[in-house]
Amino acid sequence: QGASLDFRQHSSVTRAAADELMRSAGHHPQSSAARIQAVKKLLSRSPLRSPISDASRRTLDEFRAQKDIQTRYGEVAAPRYILSMTASAEDVWDVLLLGRQAGLVQPGGGRLQSSFDVIPLFETLNDLEACPEIMEQLYNDALYRRVLRSRGNFQEVMLGYSDSVKDGGYLAANWALFRAQTRLTEVAERHGVRLGLFHGKGGTIDRGG
Repeated sequence: QGASLDFRQHSSVTRAAADELMRSAGHHPQSSAARIQAVKKLLSRSPLRSPISDASRRTLDEFRAQKDIQTRYGEVAAPRYILSMTASAEDVWDVLLLGRQAGLVQPGGGRLQSSFDVIPLFETLNDLEACPEIMEQLYNDALYRRVLRSRGNFQEVMLGYSDSVKDGGYLAANWALFRAQTRLTEVAERHGVRLGLFHGKGGTIDRGG
């Protein structure tokens, strides 16, 4: 079995592109709930063809490149999209919207079929504290559960070490990481979701030294 390629982007980049797509479709949500509802509506529509900025086009081109790799070499060649600095459920929905534009997400027959895993990366102490509630919000959403079913009811979550160490020091960061993975496991088990945890370690003393 050959190696697979992971795609990775910062949530601020995907947010900017998703914002532009929503504005082009006439959506101007003023709250988190309204934003998620707007994304859901766009997921059921054909990909948008509105003019977008060069920056947003480059972001979408990354998704299209992932789709091209899957088309040429199979889904297993590029199955993951890691979202750095995930801080909310909306961040994950942004990625699904952009994936829809590239053909990585397809609606049909009341289903939402995805050919890639959206992997939230929680990195700061605040995000590590909030991540169980963020995943709970996603698991409670019927449409998101359809996405998970198309991925074998499997959710991967990545936990970051570098920024959490910068935030609170080595001991505080590792305690936050332990609490996060324990609570993430409990939330996933409660919803019947298979959970995979990927620890983003690297460098000297877990990126903290």
